[in-house]
Order: sequence, then C-alpha cells, then structure tokens
Amino acid sequence: MRWLKRKPSATPSTSAASRPTGLRTPRLHLRPLTDADIEPLHALWTQPAVRRFLWDDHVLSPEQTRDLVHQNQGWFEQHGYGLWAAHDGDGALVGFCGYGFFRDEHELELLYAVAEAQWMKGYAREMAEALVAYGFDTLRLGEIRASVDAPNSASQRVLKRLGFLPDTRRHGADRKLFFRLPRARRDGDGADWEAA
Repeated sequence: MRWLKRKPSATPSTSAASRPTGLRTPRLHLRPLTDADIEPLHALWTQPAVRRFLWDDHVLSPEQTRDLVHQNQGWFEQHGYGLWAAHDGDGALVGFCGYGFFRDEHELELLYAVAEAQWMKGYAREMAEALVAYGFDTLRLGEIRASVDAPNSASQRVLKRLGFLPDTRRHGADRKLFFRLPRARRDGDGADWEAA
C-alpha cells in the first residue's frame, strides 16, 4: 500500500458542519486519528501479520507513523475523509479503517486492519460496514472501491459479505485484487452504526 501525499483533482468533500466526529458500532467507537494514536497505531502497523498486507511487509519508522497521522488530520479537516481509530468498550485500539489514496491510480479506497490478537471476532466487518455507510451517506460516494492482496482471503471475505463485487475491468500488479460496491447495490441502510 502506498499513501499518496498529493491531493488528487477530484475528491469528495463535505462541509465541516455535516461531518460526525465519531462513529459508533455495536462494539466499537471510531474516531479520526489523533496524536494520542501515534504510539498504539505504530505498534499495530508494525505487527508482522498486520504489516504483511498493509505495508507490503515494510516496517514503518515511528516518524513515518507520526507523519501519516498528521497528514490524515489534514485530510479530515479539508475533505472529511481519512483514517479512523477503532476502540473497543475498554478504550483499547482494536484496529483502524478509513478512506484514502493508497496507490498511484488516484482513486479513493476503503481500507481496514485489525490487531492480530483481535482477529476472527468480526471487527473488520463491523468497521467496514460503518465506513461504507459513512462513504455513501456523508461523503456521498457513488461507488466505494477497495483493493486487497490476493493471498489476503480474510479481507476478500469481508468485502464479499458487504456486497462488493470483483472489479474485472482492472488488473493489478503485485497480486492485487480490486473490488467495487456501487451505491445501487447497497441493501437497506447498510449497517448498524450511528454518528457521534
């Protein structure tokens, strides 16, 4: 994954008044990343099993994590999208999710990852559901896109359960698979979440 620092020409934008400061799911509280997340997020992003598919097995430095969090804060201020920290009822960081431009194609994509100790508990799906609803309802996206590494079968299952379709029009290098969720395919209200 590559986080692009330049702003692409066509990006969704919401007014500051219409942006929630947090999202709640049945078990999680999601909020935009803050400086308080730098240390726990760095620990999450450098877990071998997490970074394998997130950063192509590259170990980020603490400074890179800090820079990404600060860049993310700017994106939220300007456009209403970016990465959200996901905390459980005890306040522990379970994972993160959000939208960003992660590859050279300049397309906004959904991204999520869960701490290895929290795998197989349904947190990835819960976070992704909330972000799909946010993407359609707040960002007013017509379609939500995502890409995953071909060996990452867990993330593929999450996307398929949420109704994402394989995007056969696109072929990725480095064993990437592409998915898309058109607004018209969304069932009902999409998720059990509420803005905070």
